[in-house]
Amino acid sequence: MNTLTYSSRKKSQRYGFTLVEVMMSVAIIIIVALGTLSFQYYSVKDSRTSEAQTTATRLAQLLLEDWKSTGGDPLYDATTLGLGFLTPTPPTALNYIITLDNQTFHLSMAQQPISTDTVAGVTLQELSVTVSWRKDYGNGAVSGSDHTLTFTTFVRRDS
Repeated sequence: MNTLTYSSRKKSQRYGFTLVEVMMSVAIIIIVALGTLSFQYYSVKDSRTSEAQTTATRLAQLLLEDWKSTGGDPLYDATTLGLGFLTPTPPTALNYIITLDNQTFHLSMAQQPISTDTVAGVTLQELSVTVSWRKDYGNGAVSGSDHTLTFTTFVRRDS
């Protein structure tokens, strides 16, 4: 009778998962999904930042090259390019706003003499363009903590 009792107490075949196995599987799937979503979020964010930096660089180069072609004219006006540059409200000399791809960029231009040779009648002038845009890529005023790029070049002015 002992052998009969033993054989009747054998484990039956398992056809399912235990609650612990299911919970572990769900936890692993959640961790993988969160990692994937996080990666996608940061990829999109970094892509948006790269696009804005590229646009800001191109805008600064455009203005520097055009301004340099005028010899660093202190009365330079970027609105005459016809590319969408606007003067801010209230208007400020050598400050502009442009919106590209639903992103507003604020541009500030500055110039200063670096050195002057009175004998040769030559002045070396520094031209710089600072481009700023909001961290949230929205429209409106920029603050000190927003993204900023500054580009500088030099131009020789003959008297």
